[in-house]
Amino acid sequence: MKKFRFIFALGAILFFSLTILLTGCGGGGDEQSNSTINYSGSKTEAAITSNNAAEITKAAYQGGEFASAVIIGAGAAVSPSGSFPGSCGGTASYTITSYNNLTGNFSGSLTFDKYCEENNILSGGASFSGRLNKDTSDFISLAISFNAITYTKGSKDFTLKGQVDVDYSVNPHTISYDVLSKDNISEKVFWWNTYKIETTDGTSYKDFSLSGKFYHPDYGYVTLSTLTSFRYNSDSATPAAGVLGVTGKMDTTGGNNTSAQLIVLSASTYHIIADTDGDASYEWDSGILNWQ
Repeated sequence: MKKFRFIFALGAILFFSLTILLTGCGGGGDEQSNSTINYSGSKTEAAITSNNAAEITKAAYQGGEFASAVIIGAGAAVSPSGSFPGSCGGTASYTITSYNNLTGNFSGSLTFDKYCEENNILSGGASFSGRLNKDTSDFISLAISFNAITYTKGSKDFTLKGQVDVDYSVNPHTISYDVLSKDNISEKVFWWNTYKIETTDGTSYKDFSLSGKFYHPDYGYVTLSTLTSFRYNSDSATPAAGVLGVTGKMDTTGGNNTSAQLIVLSASTYHIIADTDGDASYEWDSGILNWQ
């Protein structure tokens, strides 16, 4: 099998993505078994309140960060198989099981064995497939799926199941994905459903917008839209600008849907505002919050 450009950092990318996704979840109870991840929480539209606005809105946004991280893209030419150690223990290994020289189609698998970075530990496997431009070795498409990847850090303990599909043939690049995350302590399951991300690269920044539905097991679902694209400067891991709109259940008092916005103030701060009574006025404000 010939060598070709592949995601040498695929393990690190997926690792980074999952740790972002899980920072906003926790608590509660759901009747899921340890061996299977299915969503059985509330499937009704959530009413956004002063008590849940920050939790729902931040978690919905972090699902977009998860997907955008996957598109970090191709690395250097690598062997058909290999492994690399985590900085604090464990290993991640990959195997490219097939590659078609005529079509550029490829597939393979990735395995985490207690792979550790900054005390974040991943175990489990993922499969990948896609297509390369056989002349330039650039990606045309990429799909990553995982059924039971576990993530632990301190008291956090999650298992994830999902699919991420990336289309590099269009500009801006698009990512479609569906991910379930089970808190193994509380047994709550969260669902990032029908998310679609569009990313655009600038000379020293990356912009992304997202849409989709986020399901919280206690509150139900909210619908996302990007009001102002999120901008990540090349020297920062947090956005410097952007506004996410989140829409919930209609409130009969005000006659409109309840809603919230996550507004980026700087690369270190943001705040969340909410219209909790459907009167088209944002009467609740979280105050200034720090990215963590």
